[in-house]
Amino acid sequence: MTSVRESRSRFRVVSTLAAFLILLAIGLLYLVLQNEQREQRQRMTETTEKRISQLASAVASRMNIAFRNIEFIMRELGRGQDIGPVAYRRFAQSLLSAFPGRAQLQFTLTDATGNTSFGIPEPPARSNLRDTPQFRFHLDHADQLYIGKPEVDPASGIATIVLSQSVMLEGRFAGVAIVRLSTNYVSDLLSTIELRPQDVISLHTA
Repeated sequence: MTSVRESRSRFRVVSTLAAFLILLAIGLLYLVLQNEQREQRQRMTETTEKRISQLASAVASRMNIAFRNIEFIMRELGRGQDIGPVAYRRFAQSLLSAFPGRAQLQFTLTDATGNTSFGIPEPPARSNLRDTPQFRFHLDHADQLYIGKPEVDPASGIATIVLSQSVMLEGRFAGVAIVRLSTNYVSDLLSTIELRPQDVISLHTA
């Protein structure tokens, strides 16, 4: 009888110990899995951040290609050393020749009051651009290049990005040179970036 009780007692001890060891193993396994998931998320975050940095660098490089020629030519025009319709047409043709037809480049020049004085293609009618963001910007930032948000050109219906530079004549504000660059061209530049299946690049307003 005593032997039976001792056996039952040992069984209970062994069962309790086994149950404890099973629970301990489950807990350790849970901690290991949690740690692995945390490390995996960390690796994914680091990989994503690295890829974002790579894409941002690639986009910046393409945008530099798009705007470098425009900025250089417009800064030359902004110095006001060579003025008049012939000079303006030469500046405009230099811009147009630097970009493919899909760029849909448009060039407009205003006087100091905002009235359009020259354009390629020719403006549909004489208009005043004094209230536009780009003109207002140059009233206070004469030496800076303005780059606007994508917008639809009311004359052509084409989505464009506006770039502008003030024109100075003998140190005085004489107007604004405005270039409209089609977003199709920008999209074409971005499409040259080699993307992975999970990568997405889109052009949109902020």
